[in-house]
Amino acid sequence: MITIASFLHRDELKALMGRWLVHDFHPDDPARIKQLVNFNSLFIRHARERFSQEMLPAIYGGKIEAFPVSTKGQFKDLLIQSPDAYGCKDLRHVMKRINNYKAQPELFFREMPFEGIAYRSKNERILVAASRIKRVRRIAEKCSRRIVDAVFAMAALEISALGQSRTETPNGAAPQLDSNIEPNGQVLVEAEQRVLNGIKSGRFGTIDSPLVINDVIGFKLLGDEGVLEAFGAWVDARPDLEVIDQEEHRGNYNATNIILRWRMSEQDLLFGSISKKVERILRKRSMTGDLNAGLRRFVRDGEDTINLEILVQRYEEALESEIGRSMHEERIIRQREEQLYRGYVARNIAVLTQFLFSFALSRRVSLDEIPLKLWVRYMPETHDHIIYSLTDDFPAGELGIVP
Repeated sequence: MITIASFLHRDELKALMGRWLVHDFHPDDPARIKQLVNFNSLFIRHARERFSQEMLPAIYGGKIEAFPVSTKGQFKDLLIQSPDAYGCKDLRHVMKRINNYKAQPELFFREMPFEGIAYRSKNERILVAASRIKRVRRIAEKCSRRIVDAVFAMAALEISALGQSRTETPNGAAPQLDSNIEPNGQVLVEAEQRVLNGIKSGRFGTIDSPLVINDVIGFKLLGDEGVLEAFGAWVDARPDLEVIDQEEHRGNYNATNIILRWRMSEQDLLFGSISKKVERILRKRSMTGDLNAGLRRFVRDGEDTINLEILVQRYEEALESEIGRSMHEERIIRQREEQLYRGYVARNIAVLTQFLFSFALSRRVSLDEIPLKLWVRYMPETHDHIIYSLTDDFPAGELGIVP
């Protein structure tokens, strides 16, 4: 159904999620979900570290310092520390943004969890880059939104009288619902019924284009065309790297967005032993057996390629995306509010995907069944109960991903 391209064993996870959407439960699903989510959680952090150690010195030169960042407020504070060091064309405007932020920091989503690392040039002592790993809730949310939009677009297309109700997308991209469709109109009512009929018969609609999430691991590189050129030259010199998509964003939000495929060598995939702290967390999440051997086997038997997202932005534009006109958190809110189909099937998909990932992080050992059926109408309180039934099972401590 949907591929998380930074994960290993992604086809298996895609198949499992597809089965759950049509209420097809296998007895070994609970144990495998814990492995797929938790072992991938360790793997992508390892991959991010390896990749940053190779990429950042090659682009920026010299030694790079890395330090963890756990909230967006911490990252925003780092970003505003040395605005005069970036050669800004309009430093007065930059300072206006920074002063507004300092005057009313409570308006800038400072408490939002952020599983990030900031990178600073050891020579110049300024921030040059950052990386983040998408949180579990955001992964689940993005999966559900992409699935809903694509499936309902295809369902609407299949209704002959409504054959123009889909927005055509280029380059084999997944279809999207036309924004001109009435949210509660007949098109979506009929599309909803078509999707429900398919689910009840054991299939979840037909999508004629792949659904892929490429940005679970993301890097932001601060710089102008020189940094973009240095990055391109570095990629060109590496046979293990391939640019599979590049997009220029222009408007309120300005950046160059690059999706990179990395073919990892045996050395890249080599893991050390799991730390005692991480082992304790995994045990609290009901992971059993020899965890070191299990992780090595998991990595060895998985794919040798992953996808990463690279954003290249001038300092001024990075500032706008954190405390200015295109603030990231406001864009997330708009995405949630602007999803065209938000009926009960969409809500059920969102809860089911969130439950699947959250179960992996909980102490819960087993499940007897999938906790909801997509074709059943539930009150919001029932959805809350399904998710909150796991909250007492979340262990203390952290492994990088947070629910």
